[in-house]
Amino acid sequence: MSFGKHPAPLTTLAHFTDTHLLAGGGLLGRSIDTDARLVESLDRLRETVRGQEAPLAALIVSGDITDLAEPEAYARALQLLDTAADELGAQLIVTPGNHDERPPMAEHLLGLEASEAPLDAVHDLGGLRVISLDSTLPGYHHGGFDQGQAEWLREQLRMPAPLGTVIVMHHPPVPYRTDVMRLLEFVDDDELADIVRDTDVRLILAGHLHVVGGGTCGGVPVSVAGAISYVDDLTVSPESMRGIDDAQAFSLVEVYAETITHWSVQSRAYEGTSPLPSSLLAKLASMPDDERREAFSRKSPA
Repeated sequence: MSFGKHPAPLTTLAHFTDTHLLAGGGLLGRSIDTDARLVESLDRLRETVRGQEAPLAALIVSGDITDLAEPEAYARALQLLDTAADELGAQLIVTPGNHDERPPMAEHLLGLEASEAPLDAVHDLGGLRVISLDSTLPGYHHGGFDQGQAEWLREQLRMPAPLGTVIVMHHPPVPYRTDVMRLLEFVDDDELADIVRDTDVRLILAGHLHVVGGGTCGGVPVSVAGAISYVDDLTVSPESMRGIDDAQAFSLVEVYAETITHWSVQSRAYEGTSPLPSSLLAKLASMPDDERREAFSRKSPA
């Protein structure tokens, strides 16, 4: 049942990023338990999608899955992420970030032969095409892609998919607010914009910045998910950086025929107001469509 004018979404994606796992449950910056942060984020995802109409088609992680590219950390990531994806009936889709390394990620997370080749891939989610685009440059923290990847992406986009295409990459192809992070930007954004413009690409998902954000690239919306490990505190000056162990988030991406929405979900449970009583929701559900909005939306007389 839909209470408003729009039907339920056709499908849903969960977008995680920047988990920064360490081998042996090591603490990031000697203070942040990134393993615990991922566990609680996956628990929150389970709570969030429980009972929803649209199936969860994919659990997406857009890079920096580990902090030091340790094989043990990739094995732990696979254990946690694969278990959650299987439980939720979702496909697991991952792409590397600047803290990852291609050979150990290929071998210990993706089950592929260890290689320096870009970890690009195409996934079909019931007509929605998801392209994992490896934006890492070996030996560097900033992002880009080579001409082989550019031509590969052009070729993938020659034919439209029934529900369009979503690109997943680590480095967002948008301007960054923090000055020092601009040194670690995606340097081939102009070429990417030229490739995706006037294609069926409907959304680009990215991470890297440890804040919820967005922009456009070639007319395509870019959605930056909040990090699972820690958050960049934007109240400090743009010339500086400070990470905080709070306000972590992931995104819920809902795909409709005519639009795609994305919502930030807090990774931790916080104290809040009481939820609406189930009796009210049941009463609204029992009403005819033309009465439901009138009953709930009309303001009480002053």
